[in-house]
Amino acid sequence: RTTSKSSLPSARDPNFNEQILLPIDLPDDHSLCPSMLAQIIDERCGGLFSYVLGHSSVRIRDQITWDTASSENTVKCAVLYECERYSHVLGHWVPSITPPHWCDSRLRERGKEYFKLVGPGWAWESEWRVDVNDQTDKEGYQYARAIGLNGAGAFALPDAAWGMSSGAVSARGVRRRKWT
Repeated sequence: RTTSKSSLPSARDPNFNEQILLPIDLPDDHSLCPSMLAQIIDERCGGLFSYVLGHSSVRIRDQITWDTASSENTVKCAVLYECERYSHVLGHWVPSITPPHWCDSRLRERGKEYFKLVGPGWAWESEWRVDVNDQTDKEGYQYARAIGLNGAGAFALPDAAWGMSSGAVSARGVRRRKWT
């Protein structure tokens, strides 16, 4: 949203502040709360010239007191993926750089320290553990051929691309395991 057009203040008195209030819907799970990006743009000559004067990103989840009373007896599950690549030079699996060695389901770099308790009265149910199921090998790994960039320049690999079998190591260059 933009501020209203004005020839005031003048060049001699440029100090002004217009506050914009925007209603937003927030998710129940604070960990899914988005960040807000704000840009300050100066337009001149009816928008012919525009200059970015500043920008900022605000983590909304850090600005809100979350209601934990309505969350009694609620269990939230934190999920991390540990990713590795096969090194043909070394002949074994090594921590991955792309995707990050520790990341979330969207392959954004995250570590265990990223996950914090929602508030007072919340506690960890257990220590981190590997999710081993019928879609993983006995150590909890799933394997994929490669990871590419999506249109936004982020690493992307759909869940359907991950499989249980390591196959030929040269054909399956990436593996991950899910920690909950």
